Amino acid sequence: MNTSVIAGQSQLIASGILTSTGEISKDKINLISGAYIPEFAETVWTLTDGDPDTQTRMFDIFNQLFSEGREDEMLDLLRLLYDVVGLAFPADVGLLAEHPEARRYFLFSFLLDLDECTQEFMDEATG
Repeated sequence: MNTSVIAGQSQLIASGILTSTGEISKDKINLISGAYIPEFAETVWTLTDGDPDTQTRMFDIFNQLFSEGREDEMLDLLRLLYDVVGLAFPADVGLLAEHPEARRYFLFSFLLDLDECTQEFMDEATG
């Protein structure tokens, strides 16, 4: 194992994303998603003036990329959208992106959180 991989794993362990045995911490990854995705979803909702079609298209694109195993592209799109809406991309997400299993579980959690937030916004909008 090269030194950059070891350093990356050490950072993941120190941040709680990986356990000391090298397994992902699903609880920690869920916390990361839950901490950042609501703000992202609300910002997109606000900037699109609460357009449910835009939200649905965005979710569908992310879901399709995830279903096709195109996680790098999904993460690139997420980074791009963070830039477009004027939010800083979360450092924790950037860190876990380098670990395939952690990245995949984060993106799975992201989809769930994004869908939940969008449904809440839509429910509020319809009264």
